Amino acid sequence: MSETLQAKMPPGPTKSQRRTIGLVIDGIYGQGGYQSEIFKGIWETARSENLNLVCFTGGPLRNLPDSEYDYQRNLVYTLATEQSIDGLILHSATISYIVGKEEFSRYFNRLRSLPIINLGFPLEGFPNLLIDNVTGTRQLVAHLIEVHGLRRIAYIRGPQINQEAETRFIAYRQTLEEHGLPYDPDLVAVGDFRRPGGENAVRELVDERKVSFEGLVAANDAMALGALVALRERGVLVPWQVRLAGYDDIEDASHTFPSLTTVRQPIYELGARAVLHLIRRMEGETLADQEFLATELVIRSSCGCSPLHLSPIALFNGRSTSAPITSEEGRKQAVERMLTVVECPPSLREQARIQAWQLLDLILEENAPGDPALAGRLFVILEHNLELPWHRAILSLAEDLLIAADQGTFPAAQSPSFWLRLGWLVSEAEWLQLNTRRIRERYQKEKEADQLRRINQALGTAFNLSELMNALRRFLPGLGFHHCWISLFETPNEPPDWVRLMLAYDREEALPAEVVGQRYPSRWLLPHPLLETSSEPLQLFVNALYFREKAFGFAVWGMDEPDQTILEMIASQIGTALQGAWFVNQLRHAEAELRRQANTDALTGLFNRRHLFTLAEPMFDLALRHRRPFSVAMIDLDRFKLVNDRYGHPAGDRVLKAFAAFLQVSIRGTDLLGRYGGEEFLIIMPETSLEGAYQAVERLRWQIAESSFPAADQPIQITASIGVAGIDYTQDSDLPHLIEKADRALYRAKGNGRNQVAVYNPADDHLPP
Repeated sequence: MSETLQAKMPPGPTKSQRRTIGLVIDGIYGQGGYQSEIFKGIWETARSENLNLVCFTGGPLRNLPDSEYDYQRNLVYTLATEQSIDGLILHSATISYIVGKEEFSRYFNRLRSLPIINLGFPLEGFPNLLIDNVTGTRQLVAHLIEVHGLRRIAYIRGPQINQEAETRFIAYRQTLEEHGLPYDPDLVAVGDFRRPGGENAVRELVDERKVSFEGLVAANDAMALGALVALRERGVLVPWQVRLAGYDDIEDASHTFPSLTTVRQPIYELGARAVLHLIRRMEGETLADQEFLATELVIRSSCGCSPLHLSPIALFNGRSTSAPITSEEGRKQAVERMLTVVECPPSLREQARIQAWQLLDLILEENAPGDPALAGRLFVILEHNLELPWHRAILSLAEDLLIAADQGTFPAAQSPSFWLRLGWLVSEAEWLQLNTRRIRERYQKEKEADQLRRINQALGTAFNLSELMNALRRFLPGLGFHHCWISLFETPNEPPDWVRLMLAYDREEALPAEVVGQRYPSRWLLPHPLLETSSEPLQLFVNALYFREKAFGFAVWGMDEPDQTILEMIASQIGTALQGAWFVNQLRHAEAELRRQANTDALTGLFNRRHLFTLAEPMFDLALRHRRPFSVAMIDLDRFKLVNDRYGHPAGDRVLKAFAAFLQVSIRGTDLLGRYGGEEFLIIMPETSLEGAYQAVERLRWQIAESSFPAADQPIQITASIGVAGIDYTQDSDLPHLIEKADRALYRAKGNGRNQVAVYNPADDHLPP
């Protein structure tokens, strides 16, 4: 640990007065899904209990590297530790479906000392909050058999390694058996709990196997909604030709057409109760190993229970019809109910009332379902308020229309074709609203995509960490981030025991400059006490930063409206930019290494003769021009040939390397040192008179004679002869001439018995070379 950080940081982590809990989950995507609903329950309860929430969203757990490098996302799960959080909600079902229960348990055994509440499938040693998957599935399948008389019910199961999915599948098979229906494996397709999985399952059942079935049950709503789309694309009408049902009762299940019959999991309650149970565990209370939450069968129109089955509680709210819908009073009441159902804001109410009257007139006309102008007429009526849920308004009339059909006041409602037409109007109105919403969402996404493109461009042109972090900081406010911390490993891919904080952003409060650059243990997640600065509970997400097989670090950040897709896209862009910065850094290192190799002697690491001249010649020219003192010294090891002959050339090389290292630490800081050739070394001594140079090298010669250098099994002693020369402003026109004078002095030192220093004398010019 650096000295500065050692002084500023405490010896161990400190706990904030506001406790922090963690959530391990694969991801939280969009709105209306299972994960987003359970996250909502967790976060709203945590906030009400004054708890920070850190979400470790690392995708499904993987035990082997994969071609897409998604396994790198799992890195964030190693950051959920006793030092980073006070307790953990572990959603095992969402992250274990690739590796299975046993591998999952081994992975998270390290957390057993941390207060944990597990959701999904039961884990030994943890309190488990579980859903009764058996009862709900049995009720659903039994409803299709007993109420609708179905005999061929297809099933889209979840991942086979997922225990919840298998429990529901087993309950499906058992219910068939209890009702005397054979199990047909050709009617079962394997999905993945996602909408595309439901679409693929329908393609497999209908297009590839070409099996016929009367009903289709999916192990969750997402796959059921995907199947609904795929069935529509193939011209199969739900519920008239195939009855459809799902499981979970996510938000989208009630808003689609036909609305989805399903099994309601208490998803929000599951998340909320997990937080309350975790608080009890953090306070030391012992909880039961398992607690089951009951499910509820929710009957809607996709199973065909009524022409357009509506939830009486949701749409009618216990009202009674006081006037027939065909009467003037009944029509007024119907219009007001339509406005109530669409939840029309006051500013749009007058326009919407006109539209409601026109829509009611269209519904009460006796046009055939194939009227080619029907779609155009519907659009003309609704075009000014397409964002309102007019399909719900149409559905709200169904009870009145059923009563009118029963009483004979509206005979058209007694015809199945009328209900097909009404269903078409509902579907078309829903499509118009969804399309309008998609256009607006697309516009918003385009704005976000433009921001992301600009971020990508900015990060892509940042070739060092400082530029990269500054570019990122500029874009955080525009994307709705209120906090962001970027921490990087000191060496990519090495065990992340220590990290360095490279970016700290707080929208509300300027953080001290010394926060950035701190080195701290990765198990802390953030340097303490950064989480203590917020006046309100924080909702944060953790994402891994990586590029392909190279892991760089992680980001901890919070958004006003969390969007997992944006978080992962930015994390991916940062990872790519870090790879670029790392690559540029490696190139710079490589270039520096090439320069070093070109400028230094391969054996000793000293400057070679060419580079020594490059550095020293400007110094010599400056001394000559301004008549400043300048000296050089040539050093030669005495009788070095005997060392090579006695110990061998490898030993001689070791002596030369050791001697070079000795010279490096012995000369003055202002001097230049290089290997001149063989066992000769040259010292350039700027701003040094001849007398000063002599004293310096004489001291150096004595130190050499008193030292020993490694050769073979034992160190040896060597001596050196040194020639020194000072600049003569009248005779020395260039550096080589001055060096030649030092070389002649060296020759005299060796001729006079070696192990001595000789100062150049003009008489040396007459010595034989």
